[in-house]
Amino acid sequence: MCILFAHSGGLLAGGYKLIFASNRDEFFKRPAESAAAWKEDATVIGGRDMEKGREGGTWLAASPSRRRLAALLNLPGVPVPENALGRGPIVSNFVLGNETTEEYVSNFKDQGREYGPFNLVTVHILDDSSNINFYSNFDCELRSYDGAVAFSNSAPNKPLQKTTAGLERFNEIVTQNAATKATKEQLVDELLSLLKWDKLHLPDLELEKRKPNAHDGLSAVFVNIPGAKYGTRTHTIILVDGDDNLDFWEWTMIPGEAEWKLTHLKHKLQVNS
Repeated sequence: MCILFAHSGGLLAGGYKLIFASNRDEFFKRPAESAAAWKEDATVIGGRDMEKGREGGTWLAASPSRRRLAALLNLPGVPVPENALGRGPIVSNFVLGNETTEEYVSNFKDQGREYGPFNLVTVHILDDSSNINFYSNFDCELRSYDGAVAFSNSAPNKPLQKTTAGLERFNEIVTQNAATKATKEQLVDELLSLLKWDKLHLPDLELEKRKPNAHDGLSAVFVNIPGAKYGTRTHTIILVDGDDNLDFWEWTMIPGEAEWKLTHLKHKLQVNS
């Protein structure tokens, strides 16, 4: 299970074109590389899945040169097709390409059902804000959003309780920091606190339906299920300011240790042509 929050930016976000914060929840033993520039294209940054047979896939990546980013969330509780294709390349192909989300989804629809169920979130960073899009191969509908949004492992019209509560807290953080003209460091600290929020949001009938045997432990924004050796193992925060400066922070849990590795990458967005 994973969760992400995003704000499309502008004056209501303190001048940031994009505010993005997400958690990746995964089994602790699954190998992955921390966020870095990709070997095949150094203008793309993000973590990489290194599980055997799925090397190179990603759950989240950004391309400052193409002014875009994308993230993938799976949809547990929905039937998976036999011999389903790996979902890792879905984000990779988008950030490495130049298609709009509409073009990408249009070319992707016929093949979409061959993958396990997923939610895809894409962001195009514009001159004064960002365009946030959502597509699921479960209902095959492309949606666009403005302002503050949150997505997790369910359909937008059936949000998990933690998604609803997290969005309310995220929106408060964004608006209050804009009103008080908080520093970038203060904003990042508050967003990280949201990503580490371990309150259980119960009852949650939608989550219970999707994960009947583990819904309690999955009901927090920050997931920690020691018995299953599963939980939140990566925090990501991305900010794009009014001068096209992109900051990418990633905190990755070090396997077998109660420590987190911080990676901070800085890039300048390419000017729109």
